[in-house]
Amino acid sequence: CRQAVQVCGPTGAAAFNAGGVTCHHCFKLPFGGSGKGNLSDQTIKQIRQNLMNLVCLIVDERSMVSSEVLAMMEYRSRPDKS
Repeated sequence: CRQAVQVCGPTGAAAFNAGGVTCHHCFKLPFGGSGKGNLSDQTIKQIRQNLMNLVCLIVDERSMVSSEVLAMMEYRSRPDKS
């Protein structure tokens, strides 16, 4: 996730076919929808630094991504307010 354009998909097959990675890999999301996942502040900071130069995020097969997963992706990509 260190480029201006990132392609991700909800499944490994979708990500592979689109030339990207899974949404869960890119944003270090938990599997199974159990909570928001406990990440250290350092890990969250690293995710945000990796996405800092991102201009366009392409989510292949967006209809297969739940609103909860999209919300976690959005939260983890927000710049730190401090």
